[in-house]
Amino acid sequence: MMRRILITGGFGYVGSRLAQFLSSYANYEILLGTRRQLPPPLWLPNATVVQTPWNSLIGLEKTCSDVDMIVHLAGMNAQDCAADSAMALEVNAVATARLLQAAVRQKVKRFIYLSTVHTYGNPLTGVIFEDTSPVPVHPYAFSHRAGEDAVRASHNSGEIEGIVVRLSNAYGAPAYKNANCWMLLVNDLCRQAITSGKLMLHSSGMQRRDFISILDVVRGIKHFMELPLDKC
Repeated sequence: MMRRILITGGFGYVGSRLAQFLSSYANYEILLGTRRQLPPPLWLPNATVVQTPWNSLIGLEKTCSDVDMIVHLAGMNAQDCAADSAMALEVNAVATARLLQAAVRQKVKRFIYLSTVHTYGNPLTGVIFEDTSPVPVHPYAFSHRAGEDAVRASHNSGEIEGIVVRLSNAYGAPAYKNANCWMLLVNDLCRQAITSGKLMLHSSGMQRRDFISILDVVRGIKHFMELPLDKC
């Protein structure tokens, strides 16, 4: 059965790779959500581009019309959140709640929200499990945690199947070259190697981090898209 999937942040780093990945499966119709008016991209010419008017509930309801599932990837990055914590809450929390409200009104079945591992604290230390208590101290983290709470509230009330995924440090080539991903450590080192022939760290290099490939990320998202509700 064909399912219509709205990917917000569809031209972003994870969103574009997810859309490409899902396009190889015949049972998905891909909608790329973006704030801008853009034509279908060269890297996915069969996709449908839809606008996501974040400040308009009525506009978001139109975007969510006849959508079976939403993968919500749009949001502010850590650097922008640090520069404007109020806007971080507006984008990562309030806009998420508004999209959820529109999705519920349009009877969208499932809502997958990509949050961040940084909700567990900063710096991250030791071994972290799903039931580790969150300690979000950065605007990027606490704004995403607020977005998570909105998703859980809608899920617990039975309005929608809500799933929260806390993403760690992804790496890998973007589908859309202008995606905002070149500040990520591994991607930045690859960019430096090509453009300058040098590798320069912007820290002591003594940090310990875990990494996950972008391919494993999108495979994981697809897994949660198809997982029965009683297994979530």
